[in-house]
Amino acid sequence: MGINISSNYIPAININTGISVSGTLSVNSNSLYDVTNYQTVNITGAEDLLKTRLNTPSQITSYSNDNLTYLAPATFYSTGITAVDLTACTSIGSYTFYQCSSLTTANFPSCTTIGNYAFSGCYLLSTVSFPACTSMGNYAVFYSCRSLTSVDFPVCINVGVSAFRGCSSLTTANFPSCTRIGNYAFSGCYLLSTVSFPACTYITNYAFAYCYLLSSVSFPSCTRIGSAAFRNCYHLLSLYLLGSSLCSLGNANAFSSTPISGYTTSTGGVYGSIYVPASLYNSYIVSTNWVNYSSRFVSV
Repeated sequence: MGINISSNYIPAININTGISVSGTLSVNSNSLYDVTNYQTVNITGAEDLLKTRLNTPSQITSYSNDNLTYLAPATFYSTGITAVDLTACTSIGSYTFYQCSSLTTANFPSCTTIGNYAFSGCYLLSTVSFPACTSMGNYAVFYSCRSLTSVDFPVCINVGVSAFRGCSSLTTANFPSCTRIGNYAFSGCYLLSTVSFPACTYITNYAFAYCYLLSSVSFPSCTRIGSAAFRNCYHLLSLYLLGSSLCSLGNANAFSSTPISGYTTSTGGVYGSIYVPASLYNSYIVSTNWVNYSSRFVSV
């Protein structure tokens, strides 16, 4: 493969064999770990590239490859990369882009799985495309990606723990195939106002806690809501649970500090409502933990 150096000033590339060169260097993929002291690189054309982590490649600014199918864990860990476009990549390892604080764009049209912490701490990441992703890691995949404004994962079936926690600019989340939302998945997404989870059956603990602007949510397939799932959602006025079976409530604190549990000044003293099918209304108002919100139910 080739490493092409492009800069007004081209420093040496050092391999720990002792050879020092500049310009274009051909090495096998396993030698990449030993390449250091370069300024700007553009790496192309290696099907098995990056089987191991690059050795502190702090000046890589962009990376694209039409053949690479797998990114090893921590490949670009804490580098200066700004954009990545991998059309054939199907799997991203854990910590691959961890704390890449300059990364703004990630395009992975074929990726099906994303590892833990893969994009955690990518503070400038604003655009992501994962149309084929079915599963994201068990923990903090996009944690604290503060510039993300919307996410659309059309075939993802599971959102892991703290997946988007602290994404403070996120306004829209669309997951039409997701069946489970992990603990703290969207906690601290202060601007989140629109969510779509038509297939979700389980909302776990603190999943939407501190989503201050969330005002109306619908979960037509939900069968269980965990503790503090909507805690401190100050504007939550409408919850639609219109499935054909009763949705269980893990703890009465699920709606603490929301208009559903008691009016808040942010809504001008207006109480929230829980909309359920007429056939289940009488079951909901006496059900464990739901009984605490019996006066909030509306039969539809």
